[in-house]
Amino acid sequence: MKPVAAFAVGLWTGALVMAGVGVVYWRILDRAPAAGTSESVEQLSQRIQLLQHQQAKTAAEAARLRQTVAELRTGRPPEGNSAPGVAGWILEAVLNPDEQAVAQLEEAAETDLNALDALALLAEYDNAEALTRVWHSNNLTGSGKVRAATLLAATVEVNPRGADWLVGVASDPVLVEAALAGLMTPVFASRLVRGTGIMPPPHFKPNYPLRLRLVEQLRQAVPDETLAPVFDQARQQLAQPVPSAETQ
Repeated sequence: MKPVAAFAVGLWTGALVMAGVGVVYWRILDRAPAAGTSESVEQLSQRIQLLQHQQAKTAAEAARLRQTVAELRTGRPPEGNSAPGVAGWILEAVLNPDEQAVAQLEEAAETDLNALDALALLAEYDNAEALTRVWHSNNLTGSGKVRAATLLAATVEVNPRGADWLVGVASDPVLVEAALAGLMTPVFASRLVRGTGIMPPPHFKPNYPLRLRLVEQLRQAVPDETLAPVFDQARQQLAQPVPSAETQ
């Protein structure tokens, strides 16, 4: 067992010992004479209440330590834990993907941004086909469209038709900026990876020359000159990618 895990187990054991001591004190008090002055009875009652409080606190601490040990042993949170605001089935679909899970995510992604993120985290599983279909859906909300543009660009290496859809955003400045953000950040942030055991993106090796070419291709298709500074920023960042952007 790793040192951290051993330490956690030790704490857990200590908590259980404390609980046992509490039981011993309880039995001692239980055997105390029932008769006595009113003052001694009151003191006894207070001690009993204090021990009850300590036992409840110890039980809660033991439960927390059991959870810590479970996380250390498995590398994942115990069943029932999830990222705040994310449905458990979405996390499970990313951790254990199959065709049915991807189909469920695709259906939910039209209205649920977490499901949309999940499809991006699984982009290499199906060459981003489900994510692309959601992008073309007429039911996708405005915020969903923007997020999908970012995610499709962020996962462009695994999408054989990445260049095709990218040119289609040229007439919308908001979608252009979203796509450029995705091209610049293959390490896109998602609440799905915080404390869930899901490996952060990218799940593939980013191809920065490809991304630079797509930036230039998109620039030629965009008539809005006010976006020129954003394109300059994208070129600069992709020409000198930071080490953290390298694939894991």
